[in-house]
Amino acid sequence: MQKQEQARLTLEELNAIESEGRKRAFNRDDLPIGDGYFLEKMANASEQIAWDTEIENPDLYDLAFSIAEAARYGIEDANKCESVSVPRKNCEVSYETKIMLYNVDDKSEKAIGRRCTYLLGQIDFYSLSAFLNDITACFHTALDLYKSTRDEWVRMGKCIWKVV
Repeated sequence: MQKQEQARLTLEELNAIESEGRKRAFNRDDLPIGDGYFLEKMANASEQIAWDTEIENPDLYDLAFSIAEAARYGIEDANKCESVSVPRKNCEVSYETKIMLYNVDDKSEKAIGRRCTYLLGQIDFYSLSAFLNDITACFHTALDLYKSTRDEWVRMGKCIWKVV
């Protein structure tokens, strides 16, 4: 995992990504147009959360990076279904993507003491819509943890300082 320099997202922009994920998951009958791009945005945002909490919250760091990895696996599924015009509810997510999401649940257990997914392992046909719902729920969990530490820590170069 190498830190990449990119534009910093504000809390409002991070909240907007979460909101967009919920809308995409809810619109199950729609074609997954742009879902791959959206998952890339979520992955980049998750990496920002990870790097910002690398020192003060290693569990959140691990959770956020696992969300980024799972989101990137989901990109291929979304792009495949978009290319053949299959709606989100009929687009099955790959085994590999589900495994990555189980990894997110493991990291969530360590960070907050519970899973962050709701549908993974609970339904027979795990669709892109279900994946978007679960990955967004996990992003929400990471974002809440991030917000709780955001006001207490300030990054200055390579150093993170606790604000007193």
